[in-house]
Amino acid sequence: MSTEYDVGNTPVLSALEVSDLVETVVGPSEWQAQALLDLDDAVGEFAEFVVEAGPVFDEETAVCHVKVSFDTTGCSRSPRAKVRFHDREEFTIAIEPGEGWPPHVMVDHLRFLGAAHVLSGFQLCLYLDPAREWDPGDGIRSTLSRLRDWVENTAGNKYDPNTALYHAVGGTPHLTPGTPTIVIRDPLPTTARPTRMYLHARAASDETASNQDMPPNRYDLIADRLDDRDLVIPVIPLRGDLPIGAGSGALSELFGRIEVTQGLWPRDTQRAIHERALELSPALTPPRTTTAAVDEIRSIARRGPLESLAWTCGWNGHRLAADVGASEDNEAFEYPEPEEPVTRLAAALIDGMRLNPAGAQQYALVAVPHPGGGSRHLICLRVPAQVADVTREALAAPDVVVTPEKLVLASGRVPMEWCRVSDERGEVTVRRDVGRPVGELVGKTVHVWGTGGIGSWIAEWVVRAGVGKVVLHDPGCVTGGLLVRQDFVEADVGLRKDRALATRLRAMRDDVEVELLEDLTPPEAILEADLLIDATINRAVTRFLDDLVVTRPDRRTTFAQIATDTDTGTLGIAIVAVPGGGHTLTELDTEAGAQVEADSEIEDYRVFWNEPSPGSEFVPTRGCSIPTFHGSAADLAGVSGALLNAICLHLASGQSGTHLMALPQSGVTPSRRLLMPSLRQMLSSPSDPADSAA
Repeated sequence: MSTEYDVGNTPVLSALEVSDLVETVVGPSEWQAQALLDLDDAVGEFAEFVVEAGPVFDEETAVCHVKVSFDTTGCSRSPRAKVRFHDREEFTIAIEPGEGWPPHVMVDHLRFLGAAHVLSGFQLCLYLDPAREWDPGDGIRSTLSRLRDWVENTAGNKYDPNTALYHAVGGTPHLTPGTPTIVIRDPLPTTARPTRMYLHARAASDETASNQDMPPNRYDLIADRLDDRDLVIPVIPLRGDLPIGAGSGALSELFGRIEVTQGLWPRDTQRAIHERALELSPALTPPRTTTAAVDEIRSIARRGPLESLAWTCGWNGHRLAADVGASEDNEAFEYPEPEEPVTRLAAALIDGMRLNPAGAQQYALVAVPHPGGGSRHLICLRVPAQVADVTREALAAPDVVVTPEKLVLASGRVPMEWCRVSDERGEVTVRRDVGRPVGELVGKTVHVWGTGGIGSWIAEWVVRAGVGKVVLHDPGCVTGGLLVRQDFVEADVGLRKDRALATRLRAMRDDVEVELLEDLTPPEAILEADLLIDATINRAVTRFLDDLVVTRPDRRTTFAQIATDTDTGTLGIAIVAVPGGGHTLTELDTEAGAQVEADSEIEDYRVFWNEPSPGSEFVPTRGCSIPTFHGSAADLAGVSGALLNAICLHLASGQSGTHLMALPQSGVTPSRRLLMPSLRQMLSSPSDPADSAA
């Protein structure tokens, strides 16, 4: 039921009308009433807008609708624009009863079909991230401002379809709550015909892995079967995009959208798409009404998938698994033949059901061409196990035949769900850390020696940065007290540090290679690395690395030593010796100490060259542990991240040097200083490592 408040060209609602409406049991909420007043004021500010009709209040949904028009004659128009605007375009603004969600903007036609940020052809996506972009304090003015921007940008062809959300499938995400995530990392087959791939289940935790009744939260798409439990999934490429979306609820919705969008009406394709899209889309104009088709789907859903399919495959002849031969009246029953794209999808689903075990749900990956070109957009549907099992029983019966056409006939009563797709293919995904210093580590081999307060965090950061291989060395043992600030968990207590950390690092990325270095003596195993980070604070290790600098001047490995201060764990130092630099770590350390001693501005960093002062170290466990420095996990994680970024800058520049840094809570200024070797040291030849370490 709807109520129309016709105000013509007068203000949308007067203050008295607002007061009256707020007091009524059924009518606009206080937020909606205020939004209507704001709309009247905003229309006065935005000369292009005119209120044409409304407001109309939908008592069923509690949504208030107002129709406005926008004068587009002042917009710059590109000949390449997807949309040809009329001189004045009408839009319906739907105002929700609460302020937590921005107003929706819709149209009652499909002329905007396929344009960027248009959902299913009729609703405009003006807020890509409402939680961040929608401020109720700005009110409906921000909606009008964004609507104006959308018209101007669309008319001027200023939107990049490659960055428009879900543009290939009508601008809407396809996701059913409770379904697993499908992870896709490898390139897909480039054939135009359906192909067969597999889903490999991954357990989220030990609890999931040990409990067979818990469904997997993740499947990996793979080309070759890894074990007998992997499920067959067809990959179906479509001819064109799905500008009106892929549907929800019943499989027939997807089939219908494929039929009208895959170029099957060459003479008048657009008209066919528009007419069918209007049938498939929700009601476009207020008040919103529930169509008979939606009522039927909801009714079917209440029956349950097995009962629904049984009704479809029942006694009326329209059966998914029909008897071979004549019908009851001895005349052959002819099924209408669907168009080819739908037939292919139905045949691929049947093939998967046939090959998968009883009780298995049937998945299908639909590869949709992107309007902007390039790689296809991927969506993954799921058919319930009950439906798949009915089909399997029919396929196994000797006197029954199952055809794709019969599945299409039954599709109106076949429930369909959508799974989240984590598309991580290189051609469509950009790393979130792109352009940051750690990008120097992608694909590299990195050694991390010492996996304690600094080293354990460094090891995690390099793995997340995308290294190809990480090699760990630390024979120490994990104890419970270390969990306060080192990157270990309770299950690691009692294990060797590098072994425990290796297990965690492998869990972070499937494609990273993690090795342990048992012995530091063979230089070949060390000099294969692109970067070696020494966090041991061990004089013997320093001497060993200095010797490699002198004896192996042709090495490819950058050496870096890192440490934090003993008083707070909020200061950091990174000494970096690049290949060909001619400086040992000890020489760089000595030179940096001299520069700090001579510069009063950075005297707070002298702690790295002074002996620990009384009380700067402490014994964490009485009589059972050696003295250690102060510092929390938050401090050390911050220090290690800053030091790693500093080291990566040296990888990019190819220069040796010493970085000093301080966290904000340290109170030390300057918070960062780079100390380069002096000209005298740069011109001198490498000294004997024994003399350097003395």
